[in-house]
Amino acid sequence: MVDIGITLEIMATLVPTPLFLPMISVGNMCKAICGVAAGATGGVFNLYWAKGKGSGIADIQAKFGAQHTVTGALGLISAALFARSVADFSGFRLWFLYFSLMALHLYANMQCMKLIAMESINTSRIRLLIRQFTRELKDWKDASTDNESETSPSIKLLDPITMARREPLFFIGLGSRLPCRILFGESFEKHQCISGLTSEELKNSVSLQEPYLISWSPRKKKVVVSLSNNATNRDKVKAYFHAYLVGDLLRHSPKKENISKEEIEFSYYWLEFQACLENAG
Repeated sequence: MVDIGITLEIMATLVPTPLFLPMISVGNMCKAICGVAAGATGGVFNLYWAKGKGSGIADIQAKFGAQHTVTGALGLISAALFARSVADFSGFRLWFLYFSLMALHLYANMQCMKLIAMESINTSRIRLLIRQFTRELKDWKDASTDNESETSPSIKLLDPITMARREPLFFIGLGSRLPCRILFGESFEKHQCISGLTSEELKNSVSLQEPYLISWSPRKKKVVVSLSNNATNRDKVKAYFHAYLVGDLLRHSPKKENISKEEIEFSYYWLEFQACLENAG
């Protein structure tokens, strides 16, 4: 986003005067969005580095400030020398150099992001883990049926380091391989609207044992999940896992109206999946 902002600011000098101010404004907006996103996610990365290096968060913040000052000063000096060296270049060569350096900047950022092995679970990670779990469990079932074996499955999920390398960095296509569209964390009003349940049916569906509620609409091919206020991170993972299994069954039985936990063997699958997550770290 910051590269888009810089590009718009540079191109603003080449457009007609009436478009100069709008392009400058949009460029600054792009850079501001990047700054807000960096500030919002910076705390998570600082905690990650503090945990990995065994340092305190204050130590990490101090080092970050010192590094930012040094790199900023080196960047200014390098930029001045570089500007003098390319002063006589043609416009085509300058734009070629600019886009080449921008591509290098994007590539370096993407490679750096793959080095950060988060131990927390987000939507894209849990989708990859559940997909791997269900695929390997199906392979184990097929093999055990052929060999008539009763041994328990031995499934090794992706560890945080491997997951960091495989996790998509963009949101495009994240839901394209889902068995059914999962609407997670919806309000109870929207839950009622999507599921088609009446207020009384929705009230009767609320389980006192689980801090989440799952409904589905075979016609709309959607699974909707609502969470209670006291739902923990473990409950959220469990709810998403439950919704995924329901969506997988709906894919094979599109007109099915009633799906019980026993029918999708939820308790067995969840215990196995939870154990695999703990073993993977």
